[in-house]
Amino acid sequence: MDNLHLPPMDPGDSIAVITVNWNGAEDTLDCLRSLVDSGIDPSSIIVVDNGSKDDSVERIRGEMPSLEMMEMGENLGYIRGVNRGISRALASGARMILLIN
Repeated sequence: MDNLHLPPMDPGDSIAVITVNWNGAEDTLDCLRSLVDSGIDPSSIIVVDNGSKDDSVERIRGEMPSLEMMEMGENLGYIRGVNRGISRALASGARMILLIN
């Protein structure tokens, strides 16, 4: 298989990373830690919480207070949740979006 070659990013390009959480704080935090460890700025991360009934929101906010947490209040499903995150990222000026499922 050929290696994928991508053009370099323009330093002015902004990226938003979006993931959806539903009652899965530990898995989501593992993902977020990995992103931050790889150099992603936590302030570029949007977590869409789909109405979790556990302590997910508090745990995620407690460990990563600089990311954006969108609380939906109900389970919208993955697609509707991620679409809300994409809308927010675009409204904030993101030129690139990375979806993490």
